[in-house]
Amino acid sequence: MQPDEKESQFWGQVDEQPPSMQINPSPSPVQIQQQVHPGSMVQPIQQQGIVYIQVPKFKHQTRTVSYILIGSGLLTYLLSLGVGISTESDLALALGGGTCCLAFNAAFVCEIIFYSKMLDHNKTHGQGNGWAITNIVFGSILLLVGLIYILGMGIAIAEL
Repeated sequence: MQPDEKESQFWGQVDEQPPSMQINPSPSPVQIQQQVHPGSMVQPIQQQGIVYIQVPKFKHQTRTVSYILIGSGLLTYLLSLGVGISTESDLALALGGGTCCLAFNAAFVCEIIFYSKMLDHNKTHGQGNGWAITNIVFGSILLLVGLIYILGMGIAIAEL
């Protein structure tokens, strides 16, 4: 059975006092009253005027681009690994590793952009920023390590 539209209310919104009321004796910080109608189930109604509003979930297209870059980088590396092992080519292995690292670095840039936008979103909606800042710092460190690795791979490829 579905409740009538008059019976379903948002939390904290009471339009009128119910005809019969019983106070719930539980020692909770929020007093809950019971509204009883003949032939219906007991429905809790919140007594205090608190309305919970859920903040919209943050979504941004850079997260999708990041996933695509990570997947393509891994695929490129696996293909070059197969070609490098079958042909015993160090150049194929180095190019595959470098291409994978470039894709991962581009994904780290996308993640840094994602978390900076999330930081702005959280500031607007009054949410915590700790994880967003942590992920920006962590992504920046990984990006720096990846750039150093690409530089080393470039030097190694130039020597071949």
